[in-house]
Amino acid sequence: MPVVANAQVAHQVSVVHQGHAVAISYEPKIETKLRQIGLGPRSSPACMWSSRISVQRTAMGLDGRPIAALSRAIPGGKARSGQRAGHCNNLSERERARLAGTTEALRARVIAAAERDDHGLRTELASLEALGTRDSHAR
Repeated sequence: MPVVANAQVAHQVSVVHQGHAVAISYEPKIETKLRQIGLGPRSSPACMWSSRISVQRTAMGLDGRPIAALSRAIPGGKARSGQRAGHCNNLSERERARLAGTTEALRARVIAAAERDDHGLRTELASLEALGTRDSHAR
């Protein structure tokens, strides 16, 4: 189940492409999987969990529309996993969101992913520029 990022976690940057500023937003997309274990008569219930984080890069043009050629998911680092006592279906939405880490740790992962992405983003911008026209990319 993907969890939507809050404003504290999103990271915004601006880059110049063909003399125009392009707004770039990086937001985490968290996918958490839960697996119930320990339902037998001699075992205690436990919830095995794993959270995989990717970072969605969204580029916005001057007209406020996303630029599809520059918008994509980028790796957000390694997955987290663990086990919690009890039944998986008793975890609240807030508890599920915390499985990916604290807001501060999640923000740090988003910023690190954005920094790793900087060279690739600039390469993609140069490739678009090499195509010759500002409107040559699909929206």
